[in-house]
Amino acid sequence: MNFAKRMSYIKASEIREILKVTEQEDVISFAGGLPAPELFPIDEINEINQIVLKEAGTKALQYTTTEGYAPLREWIANRMNERLGTAFDKNNILITHGSQQGLDLSGKVFLDEGDIVLCESPTYLFSCLFCIRQRYKNDVCICCCLIANNSFSHFL
Repeated sequence: MNFAKRMSYIKASEIREILKVTEQEDVISFAGGLPAPELFPIDEINEINQIVLKEAGTKALQYTTTEGYAPLREWIANRMNERLGTAFDKNNILITHGSQQGLDLSGKVFLDEGDIVLCESPTYLFSCLFCIRQRYKNDVCICCCLIANNSFSHFL
């Protein structure tokens, strides 16, 4: 089978390899940003799912705009306004599908080629390097992680 030429440049994902280790029963991983499964609010999520599916099932299961489901964005804006005294509306809210998407979008919006990004150490698994390298093709940003002895460790 002939694949596209770009397939010869694809490397194995470090994150995928680390996450394989987390499937082992005797491993407790602090590296992958994985929450403790025993803390998942299963009953609460089940209850909310039942309500959402009953009240708006066809809309809840359908694709939506890039910004996210408008009623949820409006609810989040109202909650922030009530609790934090902000003045947001749904147009100020973007729903992401995980932290990696949020980091990627932040990099696209705020980083230019040649910018230096500082991250604390330890940091979310590969968050700094992954997003920067994906956005800038591995060769334009330096991620500096402050380490215990107050010196910097540089990564390309």
